[in-house]
Amino acid sequence: MQLYSAVSPLAEQLVRSLSPSSAGVPPKLREQQLSESGVDGEALWTSECASAGDDVSCFVQPTSEQLANLRAVCGSAKQRLVLMANPQYRESDDTLDAIAGSGGLFSKMAGFLGGKAAFVQALDVELGFETTFCLEQFVIRGTELKYYRSFPSAWHVFLTGDAGESIYLGCSGDKRPDYNKVENLLGANGVAVKYLRDLGKAEELTEASISVLYEDFEDS
Repeated sequence: MQLYSAVSPLAEQLVRSLSPSSAGVPPKLREQQLSESGVDGEALWTSECASAGDDVSCFVQPTSEQLANLRAVCGSAKQRLVLMANPQYRESDDTLDAIAGSGGLFSKMAGFLGGKAAFVQALDVELGFETTFCLEQFVIRGTELKYYRSFPSAWHVFLTGDAGESIYLGCSGDKRPDYNKVENLLGANGVAVKYLRDLGKAEELTEASISVLYEDFEDS
């Protein structure tokens, strides 16, 4: 609820700023709750402009359960702008996601167990969403991992070193970084799990620890 209270006003401002006024009259804005429980957390902000072609829609914190609503809104919007603010479907990025996106015998099973590849593909390919700004945080080998993108720049990968410094791991171009590739990259660079580093049984993680960057690493 606290997170929604912070994100919803931002979504409202985005919709308002992207919706043109007519003769000095601002467009009408409307907020619709989408959570089945009725509890705030997922919503849709829409604007009604003088020209319907200028209307803007913004989903607030949508989960994978909102795919039907996303399809409906995008289908009716046609060329009109549809946004998502702080989507919740990519909070994790793990082996299930990698298997679900790989195709083959186990792909559907991994999707059923929690892999989000089919949903993400529907957003990216079918509905045409493009990541314009993103900062995602994960934990890998006990260490903070961050993905960052500000469109039209590439995706960049960062680690937090043992002294709290930011360590650059490289970029993945227009394609979102792969968590499992980052895991293998750290292994190739000899980065041990954090508890071993904390116990002094492995070298500290510093900027000097990284000799091979993401874009130069050939994952097997």
